[in-house]
Amino acid sequence: MQIDKKSLPAMTFKERLYIVNNIYIVYPRFKEILSAIDDCRHFSDLKDEPECLFLKGATGAGKTTLIKSYEKDYPRKETPEGTVVPILSVTIPSPATVKSVVSKLLWELGDPAYERGTISSQTIRLIGLMKDCGVSLVFLDEFQHFIDRDSAKVLKTVSDWLKDLILDTKVPMVLIGLPEAETVFQFNPQLSRRFARSA
Repeated sequence: MQIDKKSLPAMTFKERLYIVNNIYIVYPRFKEILSAIDDCRHFSDLKDEPECLFLKGATGAGKTTLIKSYEKDYPRKETPEGTVVPILSVTIPSPATVKSVVSKLLWELGDPAYERGTISSQTIRLIGLMKDCGVSLVFLDEFQHFIDRDSAKVLKTVSDWLKDLILDTKVPMVLIGLPEAETVFQFNPQLSRRFARSA
C-alpha cells in the first residue's frame, strides 16, 4: 500500500491504525513459503495430480497472516460471465465435520443452498462451482479443528473426503494448522503422499 506522507495528518486515528496493522515484513522464510504456495498453484497444471502443501506452525507464528497476504494478490472479481474466485479460502469451524467444511466452502462460493443436501450432493455442487468460479487454489485454515474431535472415524472420513476432492477438482490445496494436525495424514497414505511438502 502506497501512502502519501502529506495525507497522514488528515487521516483519522482509525485509518492510521488500519495501516499499522496491515504492515507486513517480508522476511526470507515468509518469501520461501509464498514461493512454495505459488509453485503449488502454478505447476499443478503440468502434473497428473495437483501438488498440495501443509503449512504448520505454533499459534501466533503468522500462518493466517501469510495466507491473507497471498490472497490479496488474487481478489474475487465479478465479470459478465459470473464471479471469479481464484483463491477459495475458509477457516475450518469448530467442532469440525466434513459437512460443516463443505457447507462453508459452498457458502464462500455463493451457493444459496449451501447447507442443504447430503455430503455427496454438496460435494458435487462444490466441484461444479469451483470449476465455474475458476478456483485455482484452496486454503483450509485451522485444520487442527478436525483433530479436536479426537475420533478415528472422523479423521478417516475427512482424509478420504479431502483426497477425493483433490482428485475430482485437480485443484491444489494448502492446509494450515498446528503441527498435530498431521495426524489426519496417518489415516490415509494416499492423502499423505499428496501433502508430502510441508512448510
